[in-house]
Amino acid sequence: MLPDINSPEFSLELPSSGKSIFYRPFLVKEEKILLMALEGNKKEEIDNALSQILTNCVKYDGDVMDLPFIDLEYIFVNIRAKSIDNIIKLRVGHKDNTECSHLTEYEIEINDLEVENLDIDNKIMLNDSVGLTMKYPTLKTTNFILESSSNIDNIFSTVAACIDYVFDNDSVYENSTIEEKMNFVENMNKQQFERVMEFISKLPTLKYDICYTCEACGKEEKITLRGMQNFFV
Repeated sequence: MLPDINSPEFSLELPSSGKSIFYRPFLVKEEKILLMALEGNKKEEIDNALSQILTNCVKYDGDVMDLPFIDLEYIFVNIRAKSIDNIIKLRVGHKDNTECSHLTEYEIEINDLEVENLDIDNKIMLNDSVGLTMKYPTLKTTNFILESSSNIDNIFSTVAACIDYVFDNDSVYENSTIEEKMNFVENMNKQQFERVMEFISKLPTLKYDICYTCEACGKEEKITLRGMQNFFV
């Protein structure tokens, strides 16, 4: 039999909790999984590839897929840095200027990526006596939401899946089913639902501000990239 090739391990502190995990760079077999998913350019295939790669490459006392999605994003870009390069090379164009189609080459240092909105308050009072606490979505949450049949269903599914528990002056309701949570969401009034949606709209994500001057027309541009899909390259 051919000898095993040992891969180095690295530690990483998770942004959502400060806990440490260990990971290794992805191998050729995992890079193949990622490239095939990116070629298909379908969210479900990319999520499945991400799940496989993280499960293979991360040592964690629990199910990696139960980690908040922001942690998975953070782990992935660090695995990518150790596996390929610490530099992400992009070609960026104007947001609004249709007269200039020039694409400018731009490099992002992975260590310069920021985690946005980690300090968001997850406790939401719906009235004087009833409230809920929210949790960050996981990849399992995303897969659950994909089963919904419309964009409206996706919104309600996201809210329900992100409810950690509901409480009132007398009790804490921790073991509710997803159906019970969906029913609870559907019985909110407009103002209550908007408070919950504010949490969803400000979920933590990877962020990077690109500032550059177009080489062709000289216009200065500022573009904010958010979410792991922008850093897959």
